[in-house]
Amino acid sequence: MTIPAPEIGNLAKIVGYDKGFFDSLIKALNETKPSLTRDKYLADLVSRLPGTTKKEISPILGTLFSLYSIKENNDFSASDLAKHVKEGAVGSKEHGENFSGDKGNILEQRLTALLSYDNSLAVTAKALGVMREHQRVLCHARILTDVRPVFANKPERPSSAMIVHNLQIGFKNSEGKNREELYFALDDDDLDLLEAVIERARQKSKALKAMLKSSKLTCLE
Repeated sequence: MTIPAPEIGNLAKIVGYDKGFFDSLIKALNETKPSLTRDKYLADLVSRLPGTTKKEISPILGTLFSLYSIKENNDFSASDLAKHVKEGAVGSKEHGENFSGDKGNILEQRLTALLSYDNSLAVTAKALGVMREHQRVLCHARILTDVRPVFANKPERPSSAMIVHNLQIGFKNSEGKNREELYFALDDDDLDLLEAVIERARQKSKALKAMLKSSKLTCLE
C-alpha cells in the first residue's frame, strides 16, 4: 500500500502518542456517538479530551475517515487494513525510518483499535457521502431585501414602491464541487408560504425522529 506523504505524518503522530493520551483517545471514541457531519463528530470527540484542540485532532480524524472508506470499499477487517498500512509505512523509502523497530508494531496495534469503531466512526465517515448522493446539495442560503420603485407616467418621481426579497440558494453537486447559486424573487406572501412549508417539514422530522427512537435506530444529527 502506497501512503501519501501527508498521511505518513499523521500515522507518525498516532505512533508518537504516549500511552496515557492514546488510552484517553480510545475512551473518548467509545463515548462519542455517530454524527451526520464530521465537524460535529470532531467537536463532540474533542470535548471529551480535556486540553486537546480541534486543530490537533482534525488531521488524525481525517486520516481515520479515509481509512474507514478504504476498509469498507475493500471489505478489510480492522486488523487486515492495519497490517497493510503498517507494511506501507515501514516500506516507505522516504519515511520508513519513522516506523522502524517497535514503532511499526505500535502503529499496527493502534490502528487495529482505531479502525474497530464500525458503529460510530465508520457511520460518520459514510453518513455525509450518503447525504450528498443528490444532484444538488445546499451549502448556504440568504435573503436580500430591496425597495423597488414603480414609475407611472413621469420618470422624475416614482409613483409607488414595492418590497422585493431575493432568495439566494448556494449549492454544490453530489461530489462537493462546482459551487453555484440560484436566485428567486419573493414577496411577503412567498415568505409566508416558505415559513409554512418549513414548519410542516419540522413537524414531520419530529414525528420521524420519534418513530426512529421507538424502533431503537440512531438518528444522525
